[in-house]
Amino acid sequence: MDKISHFLEAINKNNISKQAFIEAIEQLSRSFPSNSEDCDREILTQIENHLRPVFLESPCLKHAFRKPYGYAGDYYMMYLIHSNNPTGNGLGKLFDAVFLESITCQSVRERSNIFVNSINDLIIANDNRLEALIVGCGPCYELLNFFKKNVDSSGALSFTCLDHDSKAVNFAQELLVGTSAGNNVRYICSNIFRYATDKKYDFIYSAGVFDYLRESLFKKLLSRLLDLLANEGMMVIGNLSNKMPIIDIFTMEYILDWKIHRRDKSTMKNLVPDLDSDCIETMVDCHGIGNYLIIKKLNR
Repeated sequence: MDKISHFLEAINKNNISKQAFIEAIEQLSRSFPSNSEDCDREILTQIENHLRPVFLESPCLKHAFRKPYGYAGDYYMMYLIHSNNPTGNGLGKLFDAVFLESITCQSVRERSNIFVNSINDLIIANDNRLEALIVGCGPCYELLNFFKKNVDSSGALSFTCLDHDSKAVNFAQELLVGTSAGNNVRYICSNIFRYATDKKYDFIYSAGVFDYLRESLFKKLLSRLLDLLANEGMMVIGNLSNKMPIIDIFTMEYILDWKIHRRDKSTMKNLVPDLDSDCIETMVDCHGIGNYLIIKKLNR
């Protein structure tokens, strides 16, 4: 309780700087195990009663904790992270700003660049033809970024945006109004395992879904997506790593009850079904915590 009291005293000082605020959270974060399940119940109760209400003055953090659509990383939370516009008042706005500037949120925003670069490379290789599937599309911010950078999206491009949440699908559709998406984009509300199609996709992308899956479901979903991948096609799968900063882990685990499966590149690679090693690559984003599994289905 002393560490919690010291933290609350530190952040309630008049005109505390953002850097001092971040340092106070970091110091507090180091006081607890990285996995909240390893923490004493009494300490967890103190966090719930004394720390969480202060953190939840942040509109972003409040949304993540309340999970209005069933889980913390819902489409609207992703929209807030991508928008990167702190709101709230007083400490709430400071918590908002610190969270949105965190390495983890920066890594989420970096997904757009990885998506756009991957798509553009494939479009060139496929002579301006592409059939793409986005699984767990959320607000489709990556696709929004693509159309902003490719205003004249000529060629035979087709994007299927799939999400189990109808609110996410509707939100994405509205977000892309005014872009050159037009008839190039289809929005489908469906569970990927129930999604019936005869199509084979040149590009399959999913970031922010596999983080929530235990190993057996990770393998099952990966196998399902491989069945949908065309010969010479490419799949890009994102998963946050176990190198996330301690301050981000603390905020997610202890404050927001936002549990994910953090995986390193070798673990992700070992979860791929039987494929030749030259079909599988891994990469990490520029922030060092966004791991990506890149699978190519070679026509042999």
